[in-house]
Amino acid sequence: MLAETPSALRIVVADGGFAEVTADLITFDSGAAWFWAEGAAVACHLLRDIERVELVPPMTAAERHTSAVSSLALVVEEVRREHPQAYRRWSAHEDALLLDGRRTGATLTELAERHGRQPSAIQSRLAKLTAPRPEAPAAPT
Repeated sequence: MLAETPSALRIVVADGGFAEVTADLITFDSGAAWFWAEGAAVACHLLRDIERVELVPPMTAAERHTSAVSSLALVVEEVRREHPQAYRRWSAHEDALLLDGRRTGATLTELAERHGRQPSAIQSRLAKLTAPRPEAPAAPT
């Protein structure tokens, strides 16, 4: 099979697993199926392990966007199970509490627990809040 443009293929194997590859050519050699894209081998599976090869229909831009948004929403939902405030806007009040907590010696982990956020978010916010501000240029005369 030689395609003019690479196609997305799902290679379903006997144990129920699968791999997705983009290929424009499939060759068969010594009991194996080789999948190629632009002259380079991108996958190889033993024929005895392949249950079927499916053509994955291309997605429209709107479908790709919807899929990406759905995936992001699932990630945010999962993170918020442990960190309820993850990815939410910081309020001025929360910034003040964060800076106060840091001044009193709280660790990143303690601050993360207090604020319901990930330690990396605490670290990033502290860096932003404590970064030196550039001086304003002199007023034009």
